[in-house]
Amino acid sequence: MERKIIILYYNEEDDVELVENYIKEQCPSCVVKSISKREEYTEAIKTDVYDLIISQGDQQHILDVISDYKLAKAITPHTKFILLSSEIAEEHVKDIKSYKEIEKVPRKNLNMLIPTVNRALNEVYLKHDISLHCG
Repeated sequence: MERKIIILYYNEEDDVELVENYIKEQCPSCVVKSISKREEYTEAIKTDVYDLIISQGDQQHILDVISDYKLAKAITPHTKFILLSSEIAEEHVKDIKSYKEIEKVPRKNLNMLIPTVNRALNEVYLKHDISLHCG
């Protein structure tokens, strides 16, 4: 039996289903838990174990995404973190680039998400001789 990949998808926007459905289509072995409130995010990473966290951010929320990343690393240091973003304002590009462990996927290029998910999972699990991937 194939092990399920557990993804926490945090998005405060209205298009949660679009990304969630895309992930499930491209990666049938994924279970996606979608949340839309900061309190839910904090509770989720404190109480459950995830293979991967995807946080969607835009120009107004990019500093929140960095806070989300820091919280995730403090609680679950081995969980990979992907930023799914729209345009990032020039003043925040340097902030995001300083966090090299944050994988970045442009929202307008959603087809890059699954390869990024696979790369992130491989970085964690191949160290333990575990093969875990989407698609």
